[in-house]
Amino acid sequence: MLNTEGDNLLAFVLLVAFLREHQDLELEVDFQDGRIHAMRGPGGLELTLKPEHVVLVEDIEVINSLRVAISNAFYSKAPPKVAAATRPEDSIEVSEGKGNIREPEVVPQLAAESAVCDALDNLFKTFRECSTRMQTMDTRTWNSRLILSKPNMQTVRMHRDSGGVNGTFTLFEPLVDLSELKRQAEFAEREAERLKRLAEEEKQRKKEEDRRTKQEQKRLQKIQEQQARKEEERRLAAERKGKGKGKAKGKSKDKDKDKSSSAAAPQQNEDLEGGGKGKKGKQKGSGKDSGKSGKKGKKSSGASQQADAGAAAASSAAVQPPTPMMPGPFGMPIVPPPWVAVPDPSGRAYYWNQATGEVTWTKPSMPQAGMFFNPMAYPGSFCQ
Repeated sequence: MLNTEGDNLLAFVLLVAFLREHQDLELEVDFQDGRIHAMRGPGGLELTLKPEHVVLVEDIEVINSLRVAISNAFYSKAPPKVAAATRPEDSIEVSEGKGNIREPEVVPQLAAESAVCDALDNLFKTFRECSTRMQTMDTRTWNSRLILSKPNMQTVRMHRDSGGVNGTFTLFEPLVDLSELKRQAEFAEREAERLKRLAEEEKQRKKEEDRRTKQEQKRLQKIQEQQARKEEERRLAAERKGKGKGKAKGKSKDKDKDKSSSAAAPQQNEDLEGGGKGKKGKQKGSGKDSGKSGKKGKKSSGASQQADAGAAAASSAAVQPPTPMMPGPFGMPIVPPPWVAVPDPSGRAYYWNQATGEVTWTKPSMPQAGMFFNPMAYPGSFCQ
């Protein structure tokens, strides 16, 4: 008898308010805005609401208030015991086959006071306003209901079996609280977003940690490469420095040797020229004993040449300390330290004191018996 096109919304709500638990009742709800779009009753009866009819999940609480008021309007306690009959006419004679005795039972009775009228008036007022909510509800209030990020359409079975309170008689159990389901859906979405955000943060943290690890590995690798290059450069520099020192040392030794020989050679030439002049003078002065005097002149000239060569070697040794030489094929004289025997360019030995720098042609005397000297203080003397 009800129109299923939405014109009989109030009549369908009254049907919903009086349905028992064994009768089918389902609502199609969008939990994003909390709006009910369709109602399905017993026997396949279905009501699709019109766009201008805005029925919200809060309106189910109005229906529940009416169902509770109707249930509380019945006296559900055990009836009082009936007193025994005191008059004969009140008693009932029961003979075999002529009468039945009714067993006592709990019979619901109407309560003395009831809130059904107020609950019913509130239901009429609420659902009559459903067709004007599009004009009466402001945009801010409507947007505050949109907690979920996207539509969440669900079909909810509205009956819930509580079994009565303390086993008492209950005519109508309250329907499912859709407002609580909406809050649960909003909490579930917030929790899902929180878990997703944590997963993204964890992913980003791992990504950042991997990036820092790679950067640290690259940095350490770069440091190791730099250290390896520095070590290679130091090694090459040390090799070049060692080769340069060896060449410079050899050149300096050759240079000192050439300098000492070159210094002695001019002196020797000068002495030879002076000796020759002296010889000529003596030859002119004497003139007579040419044979003997010539021999003596030659001897004296040779002695003077040797003296001049020794002086030149001594002077060159004083200017540049001679380098001790290893013994030759016939060896050099053995002298006490710190003296060493050094050959001049002509091969003659002269003597050099390493401690004082003194140079002489006279061979130093050996130390007396019992005298002690430290051979390690003059390690160069033992090479002679």
